[in-house]
This record gives sequence, structure tokens and C-alpha cells, in this order.
Amino acid sequence: MKRSKSDPCVYFNVDKNIYIAVWVDDLILLTSNKVERNKIKNKLMQYLEMKDLGKASRCVGLNITRDGDTIMIDQGKYIRDVLTKFGMSDCKPCKTPIEVGLKFTQSAEDEEMDYPYQQAIGCLLYIAQGTRPDISFAVNTLRFNKEPRAEHWTAVKRVMRYLQETKDMKLTYTKDGESNMRGFCDVDWASNNIDRKSRTGYVFISQGGAVSWCSRRQQTVALSTAEAEYMAMSSAAQEALWLRQLHVEFGQPLAGPLHIFSGNQSAIKLSTNYCYLPRSKHIDIRYHFLREHVNNLEIKFNYCRGDKMIADIFTKGTTEHKNLYCIAKMGLRSGVVVRNRPQP
Repeated sequence: MKRSKSDPCVYFNVDKNIYIAVWVDDLILLTSNKVERNKIKNKLMQYLEMKDLGKASRCVGLNITRDGDTIMIDQGKYIRDVLTKFGMSDCKPCKTPIEVGLKFTQSAEDEEMDYPYQQAIGCLLYIAQGTRPDISFAVNTLRFNKEPRAEHWTAVKRVMRYLQETKDMKLTYTKDGESNMRGFCDVDWASNNIDRKSRTGYVFISQGGAVSWCSRRQQTVALSTAEAEYMAMSSAAQEALWLRQLHVEFGQPLAGPLHIFSGNQSAIKLSTNYCYLPRSKHIDIRYHFLREHVNNLEIKFNYCRGDKMIADIFTKGTTEHKNLYCIAKMGLRSGVVVRNRPQP
């Protein structure tokens, strides 16, 4: 068994088709080789006090469902527990996690309120990072942990109302899903009213479901939409290179460059243009590394129309229609199990 250089919590043997994921004292063993599986279990039990829980159905708060060629993961039970914990189990559901165009300000006039704000944000972050990319933007926007106001707590409760509506959603991967990994990146330029920093969002999709996603505020102020998009593309490129390396380690290298879709044609041209451009000379050199990887055919940026941009959901509040489009493209489905051929 080798330890992954890309993810130190993963051990694998490509030749024997064995993969082990470790999280503290929880292990998931993936293999189609029953003989090797039993050997590994017996070996581990010689050195560790270990309990074999059989077929994986739940791990670190994630529910795992297999049905033929379909794998689904969800946090339905955890979401219900969170709603109960914060008195929202009977709340009125809503269709989107955050209002379109909602902006927060740091007001000194409002009286600070006593809410279990940090606890709620911690719970929602765990859900957003686990199986619910659709709430990533809303949760990462609600960052007023030290002095939350009534408007912030109202927004937190809206996220919970949305989870009430969608608590049975499962992140779904299918054998028949698109196997060629694709990425989508987007930006909301100067969206922060306080410091005018932009917000980066990206998502990578494989086998019909999201495998990696992010919504975060950029570190520096961008002077144009093209510059902000270029910085977002740089962040997406870093994640793409990590995903490529992971595939190489697992003996399944990607065929050709990993395609990332962006909504700004000027930024796409900037990623391939080595000429001197006065308007972009101030952009930090750390963002230009992506030109090298584009030239090496490791990644490729393509244009995507705004109405087809899945990463919109990571940079701004969207309408119900756009929200439904994005979650469908990311593989979030209701709790209905898809019946395929029987498991081997």
C-alpha cells in the first residue's frame, strides 16, 4: 500500500485495485478483490482494535447509498438534527438559500443580539463542505461571527428553511454519467460593499456529480471584471492540477487537458496571451502560473454563457429557476433511488 502524495489520508494499491480512505479513527476500504479485502482487514486487526461494520452505509456523518451503478451520499439525518437543534424543524421551507442581491453592512447603530450564531455557522459549513455545494455561497457569505446582527441571523435561518425544503437531496454519481471531468469557475466582481473584494466560485463535476467546489472572497481587490475572473481562474486551475495529480496516482490519468469553463472571454484570452498588455501588467505574477499549465495542455479554458454557468451559484444569490438548473447539473437529486442493473 502506498500513501497518496496528493491526499495523505488516502492509501492505495493500483495493481490490486485497493483504496483506503482514513479520517481520524474511521476507515473506508474500497476494492473489488474480496481476497485482498479480507487480508487487509485481518492485517489491520493484528495491530489495531478495529470493528468491521460491513458494507459502508454511514461515515463521518455522511449517508452512503449504493444501487447498481449509482452511488449517492447525503446528510439528511444530520440536517434534521441541525434543524431540531436550532428550533427550525417545523419552519416554513423556501426555494433558495439566500435572497438575490442581498448585501450585508457593518452597522454600528444596530444593537448586538445574542444568537447561537457561531454554532449555527459551524453546522452549516459542515453540510456545505460535505454534500451540499448549493449552500456554499450563502454560508460563506454569513461570516459576521463576532458581532452578528438580526439581519445576519435572519439569513442563517433562511439557509435552514432552504435545507428544510431540500433535506432529502443526495449528491449522486452514476456509471453512465460524464466521465470526463469538467470545471466551471465564476466571479462576482467587487461584490463586497465593505472592502470591494470580489468572490470566487468554482465546481468540478465527474460521473454526473460535483466532486470539488469552493466559494470564497478573493484576497486582493480587482480593478476590472476580467482581472477578477482571471484570479478566479487561477484558483480553479490550482484545484484542477491537484485533481489531475490524484488521477495520475490512482492509475487513471485524464485524457488530454482538464476543461474549465469561464464566463469572461477577456480573461480566457489573458490566460493564453504572453504579450505585454499595459492594462494587465499590475496583476500579480502568482496568478500567471496558469499560462504555463495551459501551454502544457494540462488545463484548457473555454467560454460558457451566463445562463449555462453552473458556478453562478457559488458567487451570488440566484433565482429559483437558476438554482434548480445548477443543483441538477451538480448531481443533487431527491431521495429517489435510481434502479440499474444489480450489484455484482
